[in-house]
Amino acid sequence: VNSTQALFNEDIPDALESLFESIAEKKQVFLKYHSMESEKPSERNIEPVGLFHENNYWYVLGYCHHRKDYRQFRTDRMLGVKRTNIPFTLAHGSLDDHRTKHEETHKIKVRILVDKAIVRYMKSGARYYGLVSEAPKKEKVEMTFMTFDIENAFPRWYIMFGDCAQIVEPERLKTRVKELLNKMVAGL
Repeated sequence: VNSTQALFNEDIPDALESLFESIAEKKQVFLKYHSMESEKPSERNIEPVGLFHENNYWYVLGYCHHRKDYRQFRTDRMLGVKRTNIPFTLAHGSLDDHRTKHEETHKIKVRILVDKAIVRYMKSGARYYGLVSEAPKKEKVEMTFMTFDIENAFPRWYIMFGDCAQIVEPERLKTRVKELLNKMVAGL
């Protein structure tokens, strides 16, 4: 965990306190949130379950009344956090219960062959992308990942080492890397 990384937007200094009190008191939180996919921030009530760190970011997992489902909210994208007096409508269980369900249902197996000399440079980031094993293969190392995102996070990370690595599987990852590289070349 990088201690120099901002946990929350500096304009909401009491956000962490509000979230923890909400969880303890089982009261909903009004959240103003700017997701990566939308141009404008959204407003919603959530029932926060817990806070966790993953892939260099902090997240709040909570039941979103707007989406009628559990969602993860990156804390640095929160523009406003305000406790309400509205009680939780559901019994949520623990953060681990939800994280285990998410991990079991959404992971995708990825295998890449990497030049042995490059593996050490990939190690620090590899665990964030779900590295589960390494196996020597002549002058290469086969790295196996169980990852969540082969549309954005993993392929963008892979591109940094792509000249020294070959995707074995899945085929969709190969296609996505080609799409990203074509966009890059078109912009040159």
